Amino acid sequence: MNIFLRLNTGHKFIGKSFGKEVTEDEFGELVFQTGMVGYPESLTDPSYLNQILVLTYPLIGNYGIGDPKYDEHGIDKIFESNNIHIKALIVGEYNPKYSHWRGKKSLGDWLKENNIIGISGVDTRELVKIIRENKDIVGKLTNEENLNSNMDNMKSIEEITNDTLPEKVSLNINLFGKTTNKQKIIINHNPDLLNILVIDCGIKNSQLRSLLKHNIQLTIVDTKYNFINEIMNKKYDGIFISNGPGDPSNSMSVVNQLITIFESDLNIPVFGICYGHQLIGLASGCTIGKMKYGNRGHNIPCNLIGTQKCYITSQNHGYEVLLNKTVDDYHDNNNNRNTSSDNSNDSSNCSSNNQKWNELFVNSNDGSNEGLIHINKPFFSVQFHPEARAGPTDTKFLFDIFIERCKSNFNIKDRIYQIVNNGLKDSIKYVDNIKGNIKKILILGSGGLSIGQAGEFDYSGSQAIKAFKEENIEVILVNPNIATIQTSKGLADKIYYLPVTLEYVKQVIDKEKPDGISLSFGGQTALNCGVKLHEQGFLKNIKILGSSLQTVMDAEDRERFKNILEEIGEYTAPSRVVSTVSEAITFSEEIGFPLLIRSSFALGGLGSGFANNRDEMIDILNVAFNNGSHVIIDKSLKGWKELEYEIVRDSYDNCISVCNMENIDPLGIHTGESIVVAPSQTLSDKEYNCLRRVAFKVIRRLGIIGECNIQYALDPDSSKYYIIEVNPRLSRSSALASKATGYPLAYIAAKLSLGYSLLEIKNSITRLTACYEPSLDYCVVKIPRWDLRKFPMVDDKLGSSMKSVGEVMSISRSFEEAFQKALRMANENILGFYGTDKNWKSTKDELINPNNDRINKIANSFYSGQYNVDEMYQLTKIDKWYLKKMWKIIELQKELENIELNTNIDKKLLYRAKRIGFSDYQISKMIKKTEIYVRDLRENYSIKPVVKQLDTVAAEYPCYTNYLYLTYNGDYNDIGFDEETVIVIGSGVYRIGSSVEFDWCAVNCVRELRERGYKTVMINYNPETVSTDYDEVDRLYFDEISFETVMDIYSFENSKGVILSMGGQIANNIAMSLHRKEVKIIGTNPENIDNAENRFKFSRMLDQIGIDQPKWRELTDSSSAKEFCNEVNYPCLVRPSYVLSGAMMTVIYSEEDMDNYLKNVIISNDYPVVISKFITNAKEIEVDAVADNGILKLWAISEHVEDAGVHSGDATLVLPPKNINETTHNLLLKNTQKIARKLDIDGPFNIQYIAKDNELKVIECNLRVSRSFPFVSKVKDINFIKIATKIMIGADYQINMSDCKYTGVKVPQFSFNRLANADNRLGVEMLSTGEVACFGENYKEAYLKALSATGFNIKNKCNVLLSIGSYQDKEELLDPINLLNRNGFKLYGTYGTANYYNDKSISVTGLDNEIIKNNIKEKFFGLVINISIPTKITSNSKTNGYYIRRLSIDYGIDIIINIKCAKLYIDSIVSYYSNYKILGDCDIKTTVFNLNSSLLNSLNSDSDDNSDDSLNYTDDIDNISFNCKINTNQKLISINEHNECCNFKNIINVDQFNRDNLRSLFKNASIIKQNIKKLGKVDLLKGKIVGLYFDEPSSRTYGSFYVAVKKLGGDVLSLNHLNSSTLKGETLYDTLKCFESYCDLIIIRSKITNSLSNISKLIKIPIINAGDGNGEHPTQALLDVFTIREERGTVNKLVVSIVGDLKYGRTVHSLVRLLSNYDITFNFVSVNQLSLDNNTIQFLNNKNIKYYTYNSITDIIESTDILYMTRIQKERISDELLDFNYIENNLYLKQETLTNAKNNIVIMHPLPRDGEIHTTIDNDPRAAYFRQMENGLYVRMALLHLLI
Repeated sequence: MNIFLRLNTGHKFIGKSFGKEVTEDEFGELVFQTGMVGYPESLTDPSYLNQILVLTYPLIGNYGIGDPKYDEHGIDKIFESNNIHIKALIVGEYNPKYSHWRGKKSLGDWLKENNIIGISGVDTRELVKIIRENKDIVGKLTNEENLNSNMDNMKSIEEITNDTLPEKVSLNINLFGKTTNKQKIIINHNPDLLNILVIDCGIKNSQLRSLLKHNIQLTIVDTKYNFINEIMNKKYDGIFISNGPGDPSNSMSVVNQLITIFESDLNIPVFGICYGHQLIGLASGCTIGKMKYGNRGHNIPCNLIGTQKCYITSQNHGYEVLLNKTVDDYHDNNNNRNTSSDNSNDSSNCSSNNQKWNELFVNSNDGSNEGLIHINKPFFSVQFHPEARAGPTDTKFLFDIFIERCKSNFNIKDRIYQIVNNGLKDSIKYVDNIKGNIKKILILGSGGLSIGQAGEFDYSGSQAIKAFKEENIEVILVNPNIATIQTSKGLADKIYYLPVTLEYVKQVIDKEKPDGISLSFGGQTALNCGVKLHEQGFLKNIKILGSSLQTVMDAEDRERFKNILEEIGEYTAPSRVVSTVSEAITFSEEIGFPLLIRSSFALGGLGSGFANNRDEMIDILNVAFNNGSHVIIDKSLKGWKELEYEIVRDSYDNCISVCNMENIDPLGIHTGESIVVAPSQTLSDKEYNCLRRVAFKVIRRLGIIGECNIQYALDPDSSKYYIIEVNPRLSRSSALASKATGYPLAYIAAKLSLGYSLLEIKNSITRLTACYEPSLDYCVVKIPRWDLRKFPMVDDKLGSSMKSVGEVMSISRSFEEAFQKALRMANENILGFYGTDKNWKSTKDELINPNNDRINKIANSFYSGQYNVDEMYQLTKIDKWYLKKMWKIIELQKELENIELNTNIDKKLLYRAKRIGFSDYQISKMIKKTEIYVRDLRENYSIKPVVKQLDTVAAEYPCYTNYLYLTYNGDYNDIGFDEETVIVIGSGVYRIGSSVEFDWCAVNCVRELRERGYKTVMINYNPETVSTDYDEVDRLYFDEISFETVMDIYSFENSKGVILSMGGQIANNIAMSLHRKEVKIIGTNPENIDNAENRFKFSRMLDQIGIDQPKWRELTDSSSAKEFCNEVNYPCLVRPSYVLSGAMMTVIYSEEDMDNYLKNVIISNDYPVVISKFITNAKEIEVDAVADNGILKLWAISEHVEDAGVHSGDATLVLPPKNINETTHNLLLKNTQKIARKLDIDGPFNIQYIAKDNELKVIECNLRVSRSFPFVSKVKDINFIKIATKIMIGADYQINMSDCKYTGVKVPQFSFNRLANADNRLGVEMLSTGEVACFGENYKEAYLKALSATGFNIKNKCNVLLSIGSYQDKEELLDPINLLNRNGFKLYGTYGTANYYNDKSISVTGLDNEIIKNNIKEKFFGLVINISIPTKITSNSKTNGYYIRRLSIDYGIDIIINIKCAKLYIDSIVSYYSNYKILGDCDIKTTVFNLNSSLLNSLNSDSDDNSDDSLNYTDDIDNISFNCKINTNQKLISINEHNECCNFKNIINVDQFNRDNLRSLFKNASIIKQNIKKLGKVDLLKGKIVGLYFDEPSSRTYGSFYVAVKKLGGDVLSLNHLNSSTLKGETLYDTLKCFESYCDLIIIRSKITNSLSNISKLIKIPIINAGDGNGEHPTQALLDVFTIREERGTVNKLVVSIVGDLKYGRTVHSLVRLLSNYDITFNFVSVNQLSLDNNTIQFLNNKNIKYYTYNSITDIIESTDILYMTRIQKERISDELLDFNYIENNLYLKQETLTNAKNNIVIMHPLPRDGEIHTTIDNDPRAAYFRQMENGLYVRMALLHLLI
């Protein structure tokens, strides 16, 4: 049932009812509450009397309603009173499906029982903004849809407030559910107890409990009671005045009696809260004002006057005390003030009596009054709620002080300040030592990205540097991660690219002599280094900023931590710290299995695991002890809930909870592996705030200053909890919490480490204090990303140790929408939470012990009906609330799939699907339509997402930043779109192959754009990145990088264009889809991106421009692949298109390998796959470059240490290169320029080459940034990205070249120690998770530093194990091994290796395999060199070599597995051990070689002898604009006429063409296409006249030839049968002779079949056949084949299905003949009367070409590559027996038919059409018929150029 809400402002809303039905109009004052939990408590708060309450936090109803639970006094422990007092509840989303163990009924049922209206589905954010921006909002609720009725019956605010009286909710009316009319109620009656008078203005149960816990008597009276005489007679020991609803001036009786007390000599303690505070304010002489919209939330910061102490409070009030201020005195940034006073006159805000009162607390946001205290009497009050149900109870000590003062005499104010000051002694000492005394800070970074320690530390370190620089502090950074933002110019004052180790950092300290050191922003690496520095005494004179090392060790050392918790009454799970295996065995016998084993000082659960028995425990312990000397063994709590709180504490002991998060997965799966939701969705107020209080208690005891993370285990069936751990630093969760809330944790933590209080720091989003707790009016879901598929033997089970390489974060206003978005973000190949198999069966073990595919298994188990929610919960222990949400998604999927095939999805159902998170593509799969169809349909329905801001305060205050997300769960946009912007696409989730280096590129791009004055937009969803800092761009969309989402954002933004080239592969993958929807792409044209990404197109292009490459062939089937491999000899390399990090790329060593590969890969389903000869023992070289419209402007050449065959991301890079001669260098640049010119590159690109035997070959080209761009930019000291950005936008730029002073070496960072069982052998698919780089005087020095930075422990004269596979490798290592032997290394080897070297007089001790394994486990070896014989890694590759490698990883033994690296290491270690140098503040300049001017000139010249371009153009300009730029400068390109295609005189039929001249013709057409797109016109036909004679109607053929002539500079003579002498009987021959006299070429269309063959011989000038009756249409066929080639990259090995009129279709006849030049399979789809003509059939049979006939398009759609539709040519058909109904049903293309088509099918049609293709298909990117029509222009231009 719909409910309608109308406001007195005229605004209107509609929602769904979930409470009482509306039978008549209801009215109330509209208020909002921004608390995060506690709806039962809020709804029973008497202060909300007569109000319509808007709850802003998402997913209301999630933990249901529990039964009342009474204490010994009969007071309910759960609710705040015995009634619901609101008029109505308004929420964004209501959840009837609760799961909490206390829940007994749904919120909706409870509302119905209490006759309360509930409304869901309202855009609460917009509603809050209306309340915030207006005054005294009254709402009317009606079930009438007549929202346009007049406002005559709308009540006024006065009518409502006048009826809101405290006595209506007092206990004297209703005591604990029982009606009473008593004037006085006594609780806990006992004359021996303190007797407190309680003035009940609407008291909450929690206030009663807070008082009664002191064992006192309460005498309760209402506001009408006359108590003054009893007070004067000293009947009571104190007075407490409660909260209550409405205007305090309604209780003047109480006020007047209080005045009497205050003016008397009585010293009776008086304490008031909220309404009681306002009454005391009136009695003290203050004014009371009605606020504009009130303070109602759980996160309102209140500052104790005169201190830096701030408390987070819960509040619910619409009136306030105005003490010594006018309303205009409050801060401008808060308009929550009413400009009129409800009481007293306006001329004075307080009486002289007020001079005896002081302000006690103020609101930290706006400076408004929050507390009063008498200067010498025990009278005080606070506006906030110390008892806080719901909400925080940080100030509950005020009740204690009140009761203590009732017992004994002391100054209340002094006692409050004493309590505060007692907690600040140590903090003040810290502030005195730090604040203002720090001039230089050393920051330790985290090094290379690894599993468990990724890009979040670039984010945190960059924020910290920014914070320190604002204080004018000199910042020194040690971090070898060269790909990060923090190691870029403009942040730190000095950057040391050095290992974060004791040996190096102490040298930096000696040189720089910093005042302070920060260890909190570099993860576990920085902390561990800091501890070692401290232990070695290197930090004696350096102040440690933030948490002390004692604090760090207390938190990190498991035993210390456990003991500290026990001191304060908190506990971890039953556990013991052990240092030996025997101790562990003893403990396990005491406590029993299962157990959790964890290491101290470890990150991401490294070295941890669950053991179900003794053997498993011993295996885990052996690894765990490698990571630390102490290991903690816990009793397993698998199946409990896991929760996290991000806590901030300053040096003044202020604590705030920034974000709490709940793991969907139960305990047992590391939080980094789990799906995480923020805020928690299944906690009640009691649990939420209990864990918050415990967090503060623990953090205070540890003494943490800054940010930390605390993790809990919570029993799902009770309130029992254990503390798991505290991370005393910024962590992965910190980055998530920062991005989830908008609260810049790292920035704030850095400021706090300098001694600032939270009160002194501003929140940049709202410009209010940083001392607050964010309110979320949305739901955030984090999902990890795994790349385990890359490791064939890896253990993919999820457990206590991390395996994920990255994570995504999605934002929405419903869990389902956020959940599905996050699933797609984590893996773009996943549709969402989606069932795919109705017969799915998961084993119970798969669900009990899940792997990284667990969500897919849950989805399919629900989809197939295998398990219901209850059964799934028993297996997975995922909270039922989440499982019910997942079940709901699958149920809607089934509903969508049940829509009848030819029925449109209705608007309501489509809207439901979008609100629940289904993507357009996902919906299209369910309803058997296309993605574009769904998009068009929802746009027709006006179903579009809205743009919402993330502002940390649920819209309570204005937002000053644009931190945005899209959602369908809303009705209004939060922002406008007036300014022009440039959109930059980020790189998405960190994965192997795409990591922080791409974020560096994106950030530098937007920074350059902003410097140039452009408004920037970033689209990204990775919480670990700097690019997703809201202050980096003008607008940040934290959302999907998909075609659908980017198009939605583009449609909102007034955008100048989109930059894709900074986002890595994920952005490139949608380039063509965006391009075809006419999105302006800034930079290289997407068609050229496709030419580079499409392996076939690129390989063919290299052949055309004469650049060498390994022999290649398109891989289409098994037989052709094997044939090629046998031809070139194994090994061969298989390379799919559009992939990153070598995904699915592999080296094939044998026919068996090929068979195995083809079993697991679908060939040519979406993108072409190329197979090439794999060249062994070749050097790999990379060129990172920037071009300006095809002209090479900037480049860097890096050399790989490893031979080709190791993916470039796993390779060691050296810059400048050391083994490249000048000839090779110059050829590299020449070839790079040729490729840049051919692809017309505009911006960044990367080319990979291999060199062998003086030959240089291209491997691949990426028209985007590569992972090495940060490395080359920093080594050469030229920011490649800034230059590329300037080029792409058409800005001026300068490039200064100079020599490099130092050598840089980049080394990969691997995480094999996280990936149990994985083999660390490297190949063409990337496996590293990060990288580091260091500098040196030479590359050996730099290499050792960089290797050390990855954690490699460089040792001298240690025991070395040698295991060298092939004879060739043993021989190559002969000299290096001899070098080790001569320099004191003790050598051991496998028997084969030892025997070889012993024969060469090198002493190597041979060992058998078992001894080797045991020696590795005992850490006998200091280094292992294992060089294996190259083979493909499979799941069965567990050889002896594998065990050596795997054990070395597990036991922490350094291992080298590449022969070139082994040689470099040995040479370096012998030459440079113990002699590394620190670079210091070096000045690195650029370029490798000084190039002479002639070389530079030749690079940018087009007179290239090797070029075979048929149309050659010279470059006589500097800036050609074919690509989309913001600023363009177009000039004429001179094109030389050059004809080498063929020697045709005429074009009469397609039989004239063969493969060679087709190739040449199409090449010319491509070149003309490029130049026409650049300039619009090229004068190839200047002075020429072309005759056009058409005796049949024509749109495309006539039009394209006419335009072709004009654009080529020629002129046209046009005649037809109506305006020529043919009307007088002139013959065709005579007409053509007429043309011959005036023209240079004739284009003719004739009605007569085969009419041109003989006549053409009699005409002297060239003739082009534009169609001859039922005969041929050669130019159409040529443009058709050209289109196929442009779309697919190849014409070979395709299935071409031709549908429709095959008998009379001359286009069909020509096309079939032309395609016979290629390896094609035909499908002919028609009815008998229109089947293929006999001549064409005979032609096919004579050529033995495969073809098949069908009578329905559905029969061929799945196998078709090219779908060629034709028109039924009714004008040529005499047979009236055709069944056009059958034709329409079987030969027409419809949306549902395309559902089963390939993703890269090409849909063609020669046009015109007559219904054969439905117009809804036109927007499908696979629909090529309009591009086909355009291609006709260029092919016909090429034909004209050919013949004239």
